[in-house]
Parts: sequence; structure tokens; C-alpha cells
Amino acid sequence: MRKYLCCFIAVAVVAVIGCAKTDKPEGLPQLFPCEITITQDGKPLAGANIVFFGDQKWAVGGGTAENGVAKIYTHGKFEGAPSGKYKVTVTKTITEGGPTEADLNNPSYSGGYGKQYDVIDKKFRSAETTTLEIDVAPGKNTKTLDVEKAVKVEQPKV
Repeated sequence: MRKYLCCFIAVAVVAVIGCAKTDKPEGLPQLFPCEITITQDGKPLAGANIVFFGDQKWAVGGGTAENGVAKIYTHGKFEGAPSGKYKVTVTKTITEGGPTEADLNNPSYSGGYGKQYDVIDKKFRSAETTTLEIDVAPGKNTKTLDVEKAVKVEQPKV
């Protein structure tokens, strides 16, 4: 009985260690915690998408919560960002005039899905034109960035 208990414990330990191991990509540099607060005209902006652009080959970004704060991740699942200087883009889209929940639950619904609008000024939506920047360094990185006044620019239909 004792022999089986030792084997069971050994298998459980190996399983836990194996499950706890993350599948980090080869060459992923050390990541540093990073929280960005996005405001629009001085007020927290919920539902915005943030992307960092720099000399890194890694995808870095996040999305803002109701309080305008975004926790930044690398490759979408590794908390933090590699050290370096980044340009920051911010995007947010809203939909107006879309179907009701009843429409969406109706299998024969064939109406439209509303109009989509960008609510962030164009200059903040492109790495080439954004004026938003952050330097990520060892330690915890926090910064507040403002995307100025809201706009409402209809997106072209696809």
C-alpha cells in the first residue's frame, strides 16, 4: 500500500509541475509589470484597446476596464512588457442602431447590425502618428495617457 501511495504522490507532483509550466516562446525577454490608465478628455475610458509599438518582435497590449486601467500583456497571456521605449496606440469602436437581443435570437433575422464609429482621434490610432509613448523599465510601470476629446467617425462598411 505504501508503495502505491509513494507512486501516486510522485505522479501527482509531476502532473502539478507539468501543468504549472507555461509555454513561453523561445527568446521571450524578461517582462515587467505595466498598467496604463487611458483617459479621454480627463475621464477614464473603458473598453479601449491598447497596442505598444517598439523595437520588440513581441505583441504587447491590453484593454481598459471600467476605470480606464489596462494591465499590459505580451503575446496576450504573459503579464507585463519587455523593457524598451514604445509608441502607444489606442482604439475604441462603438456601434449604434444595431439589432435588439430579440433580433439576434431570431434565426430568420436579416436586418442590419448598426453603424460602427471610431471614438478616438485618428492620430492616436496609428503608430506613425501617435504622440503617446511609454518607457518600460525594470520594476512596476504605471502611466496615464489622455486621448483628448471624443470623436465620432463612421467606419467604412466591409
